[in-house]
Amino acid sequence: MNRMGAFEPRGKTVAIASTSTAANGVAVPCLSTDDRANQFSFYNAGNTFVTVAYAAVNTDSANACVAATGAGANSKSSFPIPVGGPYVVTAPTGQYWSCNSTVNCTVYITPGCGL
Repeated sequence: MNRMGAFEPRGKTVAIASTSTAANGVAVPCLSTDDRANQFSFYNAGNTFVTVAYAAVNTDSANACVAATGAGANSKSSFPIPVGGPYVVTAPTGQYWSCNSTVNCTVYITPGCGL
């Protein structure tokens, strides 16, 4: 996850409501089919960090959206997105994205590619 430098949008921005319980994942279609080039720009419009997870099945992304509380059994496959942004994550195409946070907020995700 990096601070965003040059970024070429390759699809429409999707807004996801982040609440205390992660909802089933939302698709964020990308115009590119090259998994090596797909990146997703996140903007967290809330006032607290958001936990994000993705998976090939929408219910799996919701189940994986749990904040890490330590190492070993307490580590998770999700990741935090701090307030503001943008932040860029590389991920495969065709994934579903879920978010949760302690305070309701909106997370914007734009598919694309770093330049």
